[in-house]
Amino acid sequence: MSALRLSYFNLKLSLRPCFTFCAVFPKDFEMEKEFFIQLWMANGLVTSRGNLQMEHVGNEVWNELYQRSFFQEIKSDLVGNITFKMHDLVHDLAKSVIGEECMAFEAESLANLSSRVHHISCFDTKRKFDYNMIPFKKVESLRTFLSLDVLLSQPFLIPLRALATSSFQLSSLKNLIHLRLLVLCDSDITTLPASICKLQKLQTLRIESCNFFSSFPKQFKKLQDLRHLMIEDCPSLKSTPFRIGELTSLQTLTNFMVGSKTGFGLAELHKLQLGGKLYIKGLENVSNEDDAREANLIGKKDLNRLYLSWGDSRVSGVHAKRVLEALEPQSGIKHFGVEGYGGTDFPHWMKNTSILKGLVRIILSDCKNCRQLPPFGKLPCLNILFVSGMNDLKYIDDDMYEPATEKAFTSLKKMTLRDLPNLERVLEVEGVEMLPQLLKLHIRNVPKLTLPPLPSVKSFYAEGGNEELLKSIVDNSNLKSLHISKFARLMELPGTFELGTFSALEELRIEYCDEMESLSDKLLQGLSSLQKLLVASCSRFKSLSDCMRSHLTCLKTLYISDCPQFVFPHNMNNLTSLIVSGVDEKVLESLEGIPSLQSLSLQNFLSLTALPDCLGTMTSLQELYIIGFPKLSSLPDNFQQLTNLMELSIVDCPKLEKRCKRGIGEDWHKIAHIPEFYLESDKKPTFCDNIISAWKKQFWDPCQSSYSGWSYFDSMVKDEDK
Repeated sequence: MSALRLSYFNLKLSLRPCFTFCAVFPKDFEMEKEFFIQLWMANGLVTSRGNLQMEHVGNEVWNELYQRSFFQEIKSDLVGNITFKMHDLVHDLAKSVIGEECMAFEAESLANLSSRVHHISCFDTKRKFDYNMIPFKKVESLRTFLSLDVLLSQPFLIPLRALATSSFQLSSLKNLIHLRLLVLCDSDITTLPASICKLQKLQTLRIESCNFFSSFPKQFKKLQDLRHLMIEDCPSLKSTPFRIGELTSLQTLTNFMVGSKTGFGLAELHKLQLGGKLYIKGLENVSNEDDAREANLIGKKDLNRLYLSWGDSRVSGVHAKRVLEALEPQSGIKHFGVEGYGGTDFPHWMKNTSILKGLVRIILSDCKNCRQLPPFGKLPCLNILFVSGMNDLKYIDDDMYEPATEKAFTSLKKMTLRDLPNLERVLEVEGVEMLPQLLKLHIRNVPKLTLPPLPSVKSFYAEGGNEELLKSIVDNSNLKSLHISKFARLMELPGTFELGTFSALEELRIEYCDEMESLSDKLLQGLSSLQKLLVASCSRFKSLSDCMRSHLTCLKTLYISDCPQFVFPHNMNNLTSLIVSGVDEKVLESLEGIPSLQSLSLQNFLSLTALPDCLGTMTSLQELYIIGFPKLSSLPDNFQQLTNLMELSIVDCPKLEKRCKRGIGEDWHKIAHIPEFYLESDKKPTFCDNIISAWKKQFWDPCQSSYSGWSYFDSMVKDEDK
């Protein structure tokens, strides 16, 4: 600690409070660099210097602290968004220097609040604060309060510079006249109160995961000091602030919704020196290309992510092409996406590889009339490509290539192709080496597509294609994850008769393949690295080979769902996690043969009235989920023998839930020893979500996720690493 303390005293005086402020977050907390700099700004720890904006000064401060090893576990996405952590010893140093001025709490420890505290974070959202019990009244000058649960009417909040809250009662915001940073997260607000316009010093406003938030007050333009307006996960948003172009200090505007009325057009963007991300929706409301040109996107040098969306497919293709031509950005753009574009091809600037040479991510969604794409295969930095919803597209890139000397898509690591009914190949020119670094390939409803062998691919998802498509992964010794869905005629996997084809495969998922009856012994012999196996909604699937015990030596997790003819294999001694849903009830009698099982989920046994007694003998079991047993009325008498069981969840089992009521149910004595016990009737707010997300993390494909009220394009814009 003495050496670390010496490093601290070697810092410039201006850097020391920036470092010690880090103690506002708990140990091992992953901090977002951009947000952290905004907190510094809000508290006056960094200010403008000469011609340097305070954001640039903050960036310099952060870089110096990083170079001096005060930060670690640095992560950066494709456009340079950075997260970081502090080593526990470094956190201890910050805490020892700043003392009681900066504190990260759990709710129950707020009773020990010091009168000298200036900065508080509390991330324990399980319990509500009782402000009458907690001695906030003695706090003299609170500057930062980061907690979702906060009553804004409390007088101790008046000196605040930075606030994060989920409150929907925002009328008291007008009293926080010193506020410079406001985060509204997971709030039920539908609009901001007009009183927010009195916060004349507000620099940063972040509105996140507010599902019902739809509009801003008309006088929002009075916030002349506002520099960053960031909106994420607000699917009900209908408009951006009126005459937002008058907020001349604005540097970040993540969302702009074009309206048809005065004060909501693209001309509002003309003078704003925006950077980072800009998502423009409602381009169907743009009258002509001159109006589009007023946005002056080409003049916004710090813009690195641009997404454009048309919400009305009735806009003529010629009009849409002219508008898109006028929305040319500067050449430093890194992420670019278009949704609902009605043209048959794209404008000239998109075909100019010198303009797009820095692109790392492209999303093209529901451009239904499009027949030709720009030569994306020649972009040297392109890392992620998503193409969806183009009915007449035959090739991803139909540009000319010299097979002997040119390669295509040399840097691409992830490619997603969806709903392209006439796509035949990636390149029109055959014989060209392509996709040498491709790691993830996701294909859905592209029935005519054929691919060359892709030996670098590690993750492959294929849904609703032809069986020829699957040949691209044969002899792939790098493939680790394979997901096959809706291949109606598929009877066996490609490479079934070629040992070693899938020797590196760790996860295999097969869904809606109604002709597949089993996985052959020959195939299983080649799956020596398999750890997770899912078979779901395969009506004829009957069995795994009885030899799987000797072949699948690494298998830890098995998921069998809606396979009514399935017969459980014997002696699966290595299995630690099992999910069974919608199969014959006799399968449950086979559980006795899995002594190593630690996690078990039993789902949707609609007529079962009793669980097998062998369940009570599975002494290695640590987690048990019982879901969808409407006739199940009791637990086995030997259930108390499950002494290692740490978590039990019972969902959609009305009779059993009644018997398992905490402290009073007839079966309570059988489960009273289990530390974590959940009933659906307990109505815990995140109970079912936690169960579902736990299984989805293991088995669900992220590309199938959806966001209520959003298009798929919206979800892709949000999840910028996908």
